[in-house]
Amino acid sequence: MSRIFLSHSSQDNDSAVALRDWLSAHGWDDVFLDLDPRRGISAGSRWQRSLNQAALRCEGVLFLVSRAWLGSDWCLKEFNLAHRLNKRLFGLLIEDVSIGDLPATLTENWQLVALSSGRDHVMLRAILPGSQNEAHVTFSQEGLIRLRIGLERAGLDARFFENGGGRDALPLLAFTLERLYAAYGECDPEIPDSGYGRGQQPVINVTWYHAQQYVAWLSKMTGKTYRLLTEAEYEYAARGGTQTAFPWGNEVGSNNANCVGCGSAWDRKQPAPVGSFPPNRFGLVDMVGNVFQWVADCVHPSYQGAPTNGSAWVDGGKCTQRIVRGDCWFYNPIYLRSASRLSYAADTREDGLGFRVARTLMP
Repeated sequence: MSRIFLSHSSQDNDSAVALRDWLSAHGWDDVFLDLDPRRGISAGSRWQRSLNQAALRCEGVLFLVSRAWLGSDWCLKEFNLAHRLNKRLFGLLIEDVSIGDLPATLTENWQLVALSSGRDHVMLRAILPGSQNEAHVTFSQEGLIRLRIGLERAGLDARFFENGGGRDALPLLAFTLERLYAAYGECDPEIPDSGYGRGQQPVINVTWYHAQQYVAWLSKMTGKTYRLLTEAEYEYAARGGTQTAFPWGNEVGSNNANCVGCGSAWDRKQPAPVGSFPPNRFGLVDMVGNVFQWVADCVHPSYQGAPTNGSAWVDGGKCTQRIVRGDCWFYNPIYLRSASRLSYAADTREDGLGFRVARTLMP
């Protein structure tokens, strides 16, 4: 399953190949481009079916918008399909076109990136498959930077394209998810539930500081060491020993979690009660979907210099912001990936944000 799909007009093949090569050079090497002999449409395949299947399986779609793209019925069909599937959409303007000519769903819901204009330009070369001729394509350097940042914020971080995951291969400290999830039945009654009920509903509307206060209180009450998971521990636990995009496989499927388009009774309505979906291979529930969950790590611009023992990465980070994992009931399924990550200001509280508790095992 290629995780990024490049949609383009056949008249813009040079631009598509140049962008694919730029993405690959910057770490995004899992890109579907129909021209690509390795990851595109193979000989003997029905091209329309192959394109539909690639769009269905990808996580994000990059549209190279030009006058030719706007005039192509097939390109617009690809856009409408990706929109219906709730894919993460990136409109990349490779020509100066009128915003009024673009699909309304693209301009109303998604921030466009102009690759055709900007203060600085970079020239990229493109060699089409089966050709020896070299073409040159000029893109805005500022636009490419915005695209890179947008992909990372969407959970399509190039660091996760190297081995299909983030930090799950690290050795980890001994820990257990003894208490699987923080639910309202065991938390401060003053924490609001946004009208969704209490009991077995997951705790929401908690800041990172609230979560830290809770684990400190729990440790004091029990005499054991409770804490938030580190980011590495969270991904290890979420994967449950798998290397697939999601804990249950490479397709979102239906009723595996709670998110927009997940096929559950709670999609885009409210958080589901804890344990409403099948556990992963480690027996853990709701590791992805339902509500995002705070972890201990501060925000860093990359994984360079991260701890190699799976501990929380705090030193040198922006600690007024903290990492969250998991996806939630009003986000798209792209964030369900075991490797997906976002960050929030540590004092954020909202009804799609909770936490999970781990206990350190003493030797």
